[in-house]
Amino acid sequence: MALVFPTNPAVNQTHTDGTRSWKWTGARWQSVQATPLAHASSHAIGGSDALAPADIGAATTAQGAKADSALQSGAAISTISGLQTALDGKQASGSYAPASGISPTAISGTAVVTNDPRLSDSRTPTSHTHAAGDITSGTLADARLSANVVLTTDARLTNSRTPTSHKSTHSTGGADALTPSDIGAAASIHTHPLSQLEQSSATNGQVPVWNATTSAWVPQTPTSGVTDYNDLTNKPTLGTAASTDATAYATAAQGTKADSASQPGHTHSYNDLTNKPTLGTAAATDATAYATAAQGTKADSALQAAALTPYRTSAAQDTLDANKVTNGGGASTISVMTQAAYTALPVKDNNTIYILT
Repeated sequence: MALVFPTNPAVNQTHTDGTRSWKWTGARWQSVQATPLAHASSHAIGGSDALAPADIGAATTAQGAKADSALQSGAAISTISGLQTALDGKQASGSYAPASGISPTAISGTAVVTNDPRLSDSRTPTSHTHAAGDITSGTLADARLSANVVLTTDARLTNSRTPTSHKSTHSTGGADALTPSDIGAAASIHTHPLSQLEQSSATNGQVPVWNATTSAWVPQTPTSGVTDYNDLTNKPTLGTAASTDATAYATAAQGTKADSASQPGHTHSYNDLTNKPTLGTAAATDATAYATAAQGTKADSALQAAALTPYRTSAAQDTLDANKVTNGGGASTISVMTQAAYTALPVKDNNTIYILT
């Protein structure tokens, strides 16, 4: 994709696109940052720009082997053959001085005494090298950089060019996939309103019809409308219910109830029922063993034994004897009534015994 820089930028204004940034110098956009593509293989052994272990502050394979076989921290002296014997003849502690009468300058070989001025004087160091890991500050001159290092002023960072083949990165599932709308295309499955259909050969009144042979929509003049049912083809076979009203049939809700209702011929044991009532002992006897409702009504209005209690005592009998009719005929009628009804009688019959309730 083409880079689009801001128009009329200010001096030192930066612009970032992805992982790269540029700064406007007043005359051009200068790259200030570039992230190289993955290229570790070029620095591996046998690569086009192979690095030695010393280039990155690492030990060589031979040094690693020596380290593996060297005396490790914490190892016992006894694990080194002859080491204890050699140490037994050494001075236990203190400083080591040259033998008496021997000048430090008379010592041959590579020995250096602690007061040698060469150990502390200022001097220009001899030619030497540093591993890349030893350099932690400062600025390297461009000439010191490897030919494979790209400078920020390199024109290749900002010039226009045709990108290398990379369409797979923009394909579906790629690292930088594009959607159909990103390139002005329609999705593989999409719809169009009828107003967007175009057909140069269509005439007024025609309709689009799919042609399976050519796999395309083609214009076609519709046939005249059919007004007679008998002229239709592929008519469905209708049953007798087609000419009856819907009200002649059960509704869906009624059908559901019918499905769950007890069906003819279907029986259950009384013990299968839930919420059964608690039955008394009368449940197992016949109705003829009890008085009818009419008999019960008569019993409610009949003279009760309790009403005759006052007349069964001796005192009550004496009262009756004293008040009984003595005209020769005797009482012939017993009438049961309330006190109020008795008081309301205009004439009391001497042949009637009145029993007040």
